Amino acid sequence: MDIVSKEVLNGLRFIMAVNVCGRQVMYNTFVWGTPGKPANVSLDDYLENLNPGSSLNYFTLSKKNRRFNRTQDKMIKKSPDGSEFDLSLLYVSIRVACEKVAALNDPKWTTESTELEYYITAIKKMRNDASHDQLTITDKQVFEKTDNLREMLVNCVKSSGERYERDQTEVDNEIKQVIDNLDNIMKKTIGMEDLETHCRDEIKELVIGENNKMLKDVFQKFCYVNPVLFMAKDFSLKVNKIFVDIKVKLGKYRGTENYVDYRELLQVVGNTAEPPARPKILVLEGLAGSGKTTLVKFVIDEWINGGQGNLKDLDKYELLLWVQCRDSSIKSYQDLLDQQMPEVSKKFRSFLPRITKLCKILIIIDGLDEVNEISENLVESLLHEFQNSPHSTILCTSRPEKVEMFSFTIPAEYDVTNAEILGIAKQQIPEFVRRTHQEINKQTNNNRCTDMLVKDVMTVSSIHKHLTLPMNLTFLIYILDNTPDKLNMTVTETELYHEIHHMCRKKLMERLVIKYPKIKAMSESDLQYRIKEILKMIYMTQLVCLSHDQLTLNEDTVYQLHSVCNTLELPSDEVFSTFLSPNPIWTWRGVKEQYSAPHKGIQEYYSALHIVTTLKDQQQSSVSAQSCDSTSASATVITPASIRGVLEQTAGTAKVNMVKHENMLRHVAGLIYLFGHFPDDISLEIVDILRESGVKHKEMWLDLIGRTKTTQVTSQAISRLMNIGKNITIEDRSVGKYAALLPHHRPSKIVINLTDDPADQPRLQELLEGLVHHKCRILKLYHHYYHADKTTSSDNILKWIKSSCRSIMEEFVGCLSGDGVKFLPASVRRLYLAVVNDDHACHLLTQLHDAITAEPSSLPLLKELTYEISAEVSSAAAKAIKPLPRRVYLNVILRGVDDSGVGHVCDLLQELQPTVG
Repeated sequence: MDIVSKEVLNGLRFIMAVNVCGRQVMYNTFVWGTPGKPANVSLDDYLENLNPGSSLNYFTLSKKNRRFNRTQDKMIKKSPDGSEFDLSLLYVSIRVACEKVAALNDPKWTTESTELEYYITAIKKMRNDASHDQLTITDKQVFEKTDNLREMLVNCVKSSGERYERDQTEVDNEIKQVIDNLDNIMKKTIGMEDLETHCRDEIKELVIGENNKMLKDVFQKFCYVNPVLFMAKDFSLKVNKIFVDIKVKLGKYRGTENYVDYRELLQVVGNTAEPPARPKILVLEGLAGSGKTTLVKFVIDEWINGGQGNLKDLDKYELLLWVQCRDSSIKSYQDLLDQQMPEVSKKFRSFLPRITKLCKILIIIDGLDEVNEISENLVESLLHEFQNSPHSTILCTSRPEKVEMFSFTIPAEYDVTNAEILGIAKQQIPEFVRRTHQEINKQTNNNRCTDMLVKDVMTVSSIHKHLTLPMNLTFLIYILDNTPDKLNMTVTETELYHEIHHMCRKKLMERLVIKYPKIKAMSESDLQYRIKEILKMIYMTQLVCLSHDQLTLNEDTVYQLHSVCNTLELPSDEVFSTFLSPNPIWTWRGVKEQYSAPHKGIQEYYSALHIVTTLKDQQQSSVSAQSCDSTSASATVITPASIRGVLEQTAGTAKVNMVKHENMLRHVAGLIYLFGHFPDDISLEIVDILRESGVKHKEMWLDLIGRTKTTQVTSQAISRLMNIGKNITIEDRSVGKYAALLPHHRPSKIVINLTDDPADQPRLQELLEGLVHHKCRILKLYHHYYHADKTTSSDNILKWIKSSCRSIMEEFVGCLSGDGVKFLPASVRRLYLAVVNDDHACHLLTQLHDAITAEPSSLPLLKELTYEISAEVSSAAAKAIKPLPRRVYLNVILRGVDDSGVGHVCDLLQELQPTVG
């Protein structure tokens, strides 16, 4: 098979003829027209050393215009005799350096005639036209073009010979050489080496021009996101409408603090290499739903629009290719080009991989953690193909567990940059919610107030780290938008997925009843049973796929699901579209639909559901068997299954790699809590398996508890494994985690440091109850302190701690009423209290004074007292204030006081000042 089609080969052959023979004729003219130039002296040195009075056009130019550009200058220095000049540089050289040519502005250069100037310009124009015209030409067209070229070349040689008075024999020999070369080119079999040598720039320009228009048209369809596609197909969110700033950290090791602006990622990668230039790889890792694919689609959208937007250096890339590792239809680099550049690939065939490697190309490999056997070969092929292509950059995305394994496969020729995507920056969450909901409203005509939704989401997301992940946030937006009262404040990631799945089932039932009369006649319980049965099959297939590193269902599995749907008398298209997502695959015949889990995170959730529902069914079977007549000979006792047993049986292997199932196992732990009534053995087993999967460190266990919720048995087992230490600091996002752990943890010294409103912490009371065996050293309630008003008080929290905790409190920050002073432990040394208004000042400061000065004092160790006094406290309050004893160091912070309040401030300070000054 020819390396390119016949018509394209005609075009390339003609370009090659113009380049080779046209350059030959123009080089000959250049040599004849510069008789005084030594072959070993470069053109620029030759011109600089000529007599300024020379008639050459070079001396009619300004000094600025006498300079050659960087590319030309490089070529001039490389080839002093000019033998390697390209046609464009020869054209410039003849015009400025040859003797006996017309002035640069003379019409002879452009007016058709028998003059040398016209032929020189005509040959250059012919070369430009050949490079930029349509490449595909017929046999007849190439014959006509070649005949015209031959005439032009011969006439140019003749005119040049006359102009420079060359011997006729020399002129005839030159003409014969040119004609022979032209005939040989038009007859010979052209190979890749010929094309790359003589037509590289033209082919590269053609590939970029033709392909980019088509690529941009194709990629445009994929610049939309819809994480709830399986629930709501009536809207797709344009990625550039909802994209907000994301947090990215640079560094090979997780946990580093080297943050970088995502807009500068490509620029950072471009600056890593030291000469000589090398190909580059950016490995971007992140948790499921952290926004990796959204970022990829944003990059693609920016490139489609010319790369002039947010991402620096994106406009430097001439080509972009996109690999989805879940795709199992592309086996090689050639297949990828055939799929994404079909028209160009038809023209150039096996030559295309070679020429694309000469371009500045950005290759995006999305989802290394979703790689299958076929796409893994493709990734290896790309790494091999581009290891010597210095202008290429490969951007890979992956979940963390796959990164280390992938790093071992990267050839040494690459410069590698690692980065971690952490989700949406906290301050950008309101903007993300606002943009996303506004786009949803446009497409669904929903009337829910966006500002109210933003407020609701922020209230929940402030205490859940997993709600900085775009996918989880979108789930929450969708749930709150449709069922605003459904979720409570303690929603974990597993609960979030569980509620989404519940909504899917409910919507499916509603659709089926409305659209299908036969189903409408079924009882609700019968329909629920049928849906439950097909879901069991879907759950199982997802765990099988997960175990084999696949996301897309194969044809046999899809057929089996169709069969089960038919048996259950359920429409398979409705079922598939509810719980799965169509996965469009490009092929030569068009786009082919395949089915997969909507997302890798959903696949893991489905897989966890298979394990937990299987365990539940097994448990119920065991109970049923044991309730039978125990004296019956047919009675059997079924031993409850284990998590490991279900996993091994479904995966079809006696040894399962638990490390790659860590995220799925987290959902198992959360579902055990949600389903409830499992034997303690199961709650303990999940801890052992999670430890085997790689959850070993304190922060990992805390993250697990925060994202899933666990049973008391599981929490107790985790507490025994964790090395929490004797000093524990509890902040807003760890309240729920320690609420679960503290009842099972050995006595410790606790610091509670809360910035947000304690009223928005649904598990705070649970945490306080868990403090009973611990010592609270420091209690900081900053919201009460900085946002105090007439109704704000820390009394109840302080009361609970004093009455139930082995309090050794040294420091307290908050807002107390006058009556609340009695809840301060005798051990307190530092107090930071907000003072709201006159009435509050009179009661609080009086009670404090009495507590400190009493004999014996109820606050004997107090050494430092700070009042945060509001501008609402007037001079009138000063009359009721008594000065403190000298042993207490007093600080006063005045909030919101302007010039008019200086007088009453002085009165307050006078009264508060100890008697000794």
